Amino acid sequence: MSIVRSLSSFTGIGVTSILPCGHDVFLDDGDIRNPDDVDEDNLLSFYVGTKRGKMKKITISTKRKAHDDDDDDDDVHIECIEQTLKDDGSKRKTPYPIFSLMTLPIHHHHHHVLSGSGDRYITIWEQDKQKHPNDGVSWRIKAKLGPHTGWVKDLASSLPNPDRNDQHNDENFIFSIGCNCIEVWKTINGESYDHIHKLMIESSVEMGSTLSSDILCLATSPSHNCNTLHMSEQEKQQDHHSYYLLAGGVDGRIHQWTICNNSFPDAKVVYAPGHDGRVNALLVCNDLRAAVSIGNDGLVKCWKLDCNESFSSVCSINVNDEFHSVQDTNTQEAKTQEVSTIKLTCSCILFEQQDRAIIGIGTACGKVLLAGIYRDEKSDDVMSIGLLDERTTVESSSSNSSGGCNIHSIASQNNHIIIGHSKGISIWEPDLIHTKHK
Repeated sequence: MSIVRSLSSFTGIGVTSILPCGHDVFLDDGDIRNPDDVDEDNLLSFYVGTKRGKMKKITISTKRKAHDDDDDDDDVHIECIEQTLKDDGSKRKTPYPIFSLMTLPIHHHHHHVLSGSGDRYITIWEQDKQKHPNDGVSWRIKAKLGPHTGWVKDLASSLPNPDRNDQHNDENFIFSIGCNCIEVWKTINGESYDHIHKLMIESSVEMGSTLSSDILCLATSPSHNCNTLHMSEQEKQQDHHSYYLLAGGVDGRIHQWTICNNSFPDAKVVYAPGHDGRVNALLVCNDLRAAVSIGNDGLVKCWKLDCNESFSSVCSINVNDEFHSVQDTNTQEAKTQEVSTIKLTCSCILFEQQDRAIIGIGTACGKVLLAGIYRDEKSDDVMSIGLLDERTTVESSSSNSSGGCNIHSIASQNNHIIIGHSKGISIWEPDLIHTKHK
């Protein structure tokens, strides 16, 4: 199925990060309204970061027909997130790509938006409460965290303890990347942000890592209290909360830290070789209790999340071997050459439950693929993964390019996939009901 929508207002603008979010507006003949009966199923709302360092919030109706004029964005509301107060020196003077976005809930149903970029800082944005409501939404910079030792390629946050309902639930921890370091920041209700720890990844010749150990992606996952298997009865009665922090990077390794009670100096780490080259994205399927990694080698790997001291993948596929929808060419050699160049750049979850999940995968050649992950009915330890029939391509508008756009980021919302690429934003609605396993 082809792309159903491209936003003309973003034509030629490289979109490097996307984050779905809630919305408080909907569009009716171009007007912004705030009714209580908003049909959320027909709206997409998301933040985007661009290669030129701009951040915007976009709300768009999905009722638009495929034959409608793509050059008309009258059903799109774009909210610019930028410093609207007088420049106090904190506003960036040079545009840097925004690589990562994250929202952090705070009091009274508000949230902060965190952006990580090439300036080596996390910028924390909050809505300006001092502005008059009739003046529209305004944003300001609350804080900048850093500098990091390198580009802030990804962000992640700690997971709340479901067994606690007191004031400690307002305590959050943020993880950010800087080269081979993961910086840990603490905030209570978003009032202040303090740096408290640094996790480092060292090169390992034994694991084949002789060059850079820079980190590119992060994810967090519940540990499902598996560590209680080795605890005494007295320990089980104590307040005990743990989760996993996962990281992948340039050297192909996947790291897993087990963090108990947010005691980071005591965090235990295990790692395993995952990919031949860069690990570009990690995601967690909580219902499957599994993590998925993708990389430049074309591999999609599934990792079981459990309390074992060892860490290994349970299944994988290589898109370069299994992808069959290539354009007709004159020779088998040309076909092989085209397939072998597929690099996987980003991923998102479309659907998941306890026995299966469907994920979207972006590539460096403009293709967006779907893969299914399945748990065996007879054994929780056995899983399988395979490509699905449904896919699309974001074509490059350049006459000098024979392939598609480089897909930088994808995200899912309301059964649509939002695609951020080197030429702008595209929307795809895959037919998940009729999607079949390859």
